[in-house]
Amino acid sequence: MRRISYFIKIILFTFHFGCSTQLKIITQPEKAEVYLIKTESGEKKKIGVTPIDKKDEELKELFGSFGNPGEFVTLVIEKEDYETRKIWLPLTASGVIASEINLQLKKDDKKAEELKTAKTILDKLFLAQSFARTKQFERALIEVDKVLENFPDFARALSMKASILYAKGDFKESLDNYEKAIDQDSELKDAIEMAANVRKRLRLPASVLPRKKSLPGVK
Repeated sequence: MRRISYFIKIILFTFHFGCSTQLKIITQPEKAEVYLIKTESGEKKKIGVTPIDKKDEELKELFGSFGNPGEFVTLVIEKEDYETRKIWLPLTASGVIASEINLQLKKDDKKAEELKTAKTILDKLFLAQSFARTKQFERALIEVDKVLENFPDFARALSMKASILYAKGDFKESLDNYEKAIDQDSELKDAIEMAANVRKRLRLPASVLPRKKSLPGVK
């Protein structure tokens, strides 16, 4: 379902049918990228970066014919960390776009939260790595476990935990975590190689591991 943005104000002025119509687009904040999608072909072309003020002659030179009067074209307005907006505009009697749009962009809260979560995970894993390098293995494991508490199937964290346990000399538990990591991501090359090495060290037979499982939003 499309997320509905509030704090949006779109002002569409009455279309002019003279020889000098214009397309004006203002966004808050500025420097949003604006694209036009033709209805028939679905072709997406960039108009420019806001603020935009173009006459119909300029638009026709860039894009050619938009279609027939009364048909609609789609404007797509994109800016990093903000929700993408789509606006459908009818063509004037002369087959051009003539509108003024003033748009308050809304922060993409979901994306911001995902980035915040990713940063928290990376911070904890980097801290764990730092502890492991100075042989503070228990403190390293505490940091990794903080990640696995919320993301128990995160293959990279499982693999890091396995590496720390290996360095600590706990080979059996290390192997268990390597194989958990591979169970989640069967293409995790380092984990596959290390799991094979640990099995040899423990004199265990080679393992046939399950197919890759996907973890939504995390790789």
